[in-house]
Parts: sequence; structure tokens; C-alpha cells
Amino acid sequence: MNRTMRQTSTATAISTLIWILLSWFLLAGCSKRYVMIPPEPRDQQVHQQTRPVIKEQQIVYQPAIGPAGPLYHQAQTHASLKNYQQAEQVMERALRVEPKNGHYWYALAQIKFQQQQYPRAIQLCLKSKSMAPSDHQLRQLNDDLIQQVRKQQGSR
Repeated sequence: MNRTMRQTSTATAISTLIWILLSWFLLAGCSKRYVMIPPEPRDQQVHQQTRPVIKEQQIVYQPAIGPAGPLYHQAQTHASLKNYQQAEQVMERALRVEPKNGHYWYALAQIKFQQQQYPRAIQLCLKSKSMAPSDHQLRQLNDDLIQQVRKQQGSR
């Protein structure tokens, strides 16, 4: 009798183990799989060149965005809605996170230009150029904004 009980408990344990393994395989096949992609080192994000994107025969400015990217996009949304005060505040927060990102300084210069704070816009353009000396497209955008500021100052 003792031997029969051991065989029964062994058979029960094996069938339970098989049931658990089959359930696990079934659930593992149905679950989502996530792949961990390591982030770029912070230095590469900040010093990344501006990437132009061709869209309907027009080159669109694509700034190098790092950890403060969501704040940058939020500021751009406020600026597009002509809510420049809010855009300025959010962009300043982005700059506290990434003070060496020349693209963010340029974005703040654009906001100051829209607020007609022309001397400050020029200062911010110069700061942006100093943060990205090898980014020729960003330097050109800053130079263009400085020209617009000077044109506005001359028409007043």
C-alpha cells in the first residue's frame, strides 16, 4: 500500500509539473516581448548635428533633442498657439535640464523675437551659436534670426 501511495503522489507531482510547464509556455508565447535598447550617451545627443528632413521639396529643421525633448516639444506647441509667455517658461525649464543644447537656446531666441524682445533674442542667438560651433545649419538659422531682428529694429 505504501508503494502505491508513493506512485500516486509521484504521478500527481509529475502531472502538476507538466501542467505548470505547459501553462507557462502557452502564456510566454502570448505575452509581449520588450527589447531593451540602450540610450545614446548624453554627449552624443547634445553634439548631434541638425538633421534636415525633406518634406514636399522643402527642408524642415529637425533639432538635436536630448533628455529635455518633451519640454522642447511642449514649448513649441505653446509658441505655435502664440502663448509665448508659457512657451518661454517651458523652454527655460528645458535649458535647466540641458544647458549646453544650442537648439534650445535658438528656440528661446525665436520666442523672444515673437515677444519683440529683440536685444535678448540676439543674445540668445549668439549663445546658441557658441554652444554648437560645428553645426552649420543651426549657425545659419541663428544668423537669419539676427538679420530679422536687425530688420525689425531698423523699421521701428
